[in-house]
Amino acid sequence: MERQNRDIISLLEKDNKKKKTATDVVIDKIKSLLLAKELKPGDLIPPENELANAMNVSRGSVREAMKVLSAFGIVEIKRGNGTYIASEIGEQCLDPLIFGIIYQGNDIEEMRELRELFELGVIKDAIKHVTEEECNEIQRILDDFEEKITESDFDEQIIYAHEEAFHRALGRATHNRLIEYMYSFLLKFMQSEIKVTTSKFKTAAGQNTLKIHKKIFEGLKEKDFRKATKAVSASVSTWHKYYIE
Repeated sequence: MERQNRDIISLLEKDNKKKKTATDVVIDKIKSLLLAKELKPGDLIPPENELANAMNVSRGSVREAMKVLSAFGIVEIKRGNGTYIASEIGEQCLDPLIFGIIYQGNDIEEMRELRELFELGVIKDAIKHVTEEECNEIQRILDDFEEKITESDFDEQIIYAHEEAFHRALGRATHNRLIEYMYSFLLKFMQSEIKVTTSKFKTAAGQNTLKIHKKIFEGLKEKDFRKATKAVSASVSTWHKYYIE
């Protein structure tokens, strides 16, 4: 019993050494207010001195916390006008999540499952909500890509730009900002892997990408779940096959 007590005391002492800094306290409080929806996008954050007094920390700690939150795209610091909760999700919000996954390791089979899960979900939701205007936009993206790849030799940048435009259009077609945001994260995370398979296709990369995307679009436009999901699964399988070869 005495030994067990010593062990517990040791753990508590160790945990006590990991006390949060004043800056962490401010960041955690802002996150808590956002989760509770007491702070909302576009809200003006009180001045430094008011925050410092309310949380019993120094103004320097508040200033440092705002710099961190700004780097993550959570707040916007407008010189001479105050600090606001960001109105829109910035690309930098994705970075901590991406780095976290990178550090977990890149198991190709897990990545295949992740990509298929997301892409099948996106196409199913897009079929339910896509508008004629959005279909026309995707058609223009495909037409523009087809014109560019027939006029040029193998150009990776043209393919990467098209991949991003096509998939972002699918994300918007879901009419769900949370899905669109997470899909944007997936695209950014998968960028390097898509480049690997594109380089293996070489001169045929553009035509193969166009063919796959046309099939996905056909299913979307016709609101045919079976055709669209089959095309998405084939797309992911093709990527997986060439990535591991």
